[in-house]
Amino acid sequence: MSFGKIPCCLCGTMIVPNDANQCPSCLATKYNLREMIQGTHGSSSKIEEPIIIHQCRQCRRYARTSTHYEYCEPESPQLLSICLKHIPILMKRGHASNKIRILDAMFIWTEPHSMRLKARVTVQTTVENVTIQQRVPVDFQIKWKMCTNCDREYTNRTWHAVVQLRQKRDDTGS
Repeated sequence: MSFGKIPCCLCGTMIVPNDANQCPSCLATKYNLREMIQGTHGSSSKIEEPIIIHQCRQCRRYARTSTHYEYCEPESPQLLSICLKHIPILMKRGHASNKIRILDAMFIWTEPHSMRLKARVTVQTTVENVTIQQRVPVDFQIKWKMCTNCDREYTNRTWHAVVQLRQKRDDTGS
C-alpha cells in the first residue's frame, strides 16, 4: 500500500502523512530538546542550570559515580563519557520521554581554567511518530569534591575494622 504525499501544514513541503502532518524540521522547531537534555524541562525558571561534574581537587580525578573516581585528560573521550552519563534525562531508566538517543557528541572549546565544559550533542527522538534530530549544546560545571581515597588520607582518626567470627563446633554428639 502506498501513501500519497501531502503538504506540511506549516511550510508546505511535500511529506508522507504522519500523526502531526508536519515535516521533521517544522516539528523540531516546535520541540526544544535542549530543555529536556539540560534538565530544565518543566521547571519554572527560564535560566538553564549547568550539569554538575565533580572533580577531586587533590588528585584531579573526575567522579564517574558517587564513589568511583577516574583520571581523564582534558577533552578526552573518557571525560566526554563521564559528562554524558551525568545528563539527567539519560540517567532515568524506563522514563516515558527517555527515547532520546545520542548520535554524536564533541567538546566545544572553553578556557582550561574556567571550570566549565561545553559539549555539542546530536540527539534523536521520536515525537508524534516523526523522528526529529537536533544539535544541542550542553553546559557542564566542574565543582570540587574530595574523592574517598584523598579524604581518607587527609582525615584524622579514620578507622578500618575487620571482624572475624568463629564458632566452636561441639563434637560430643549431645
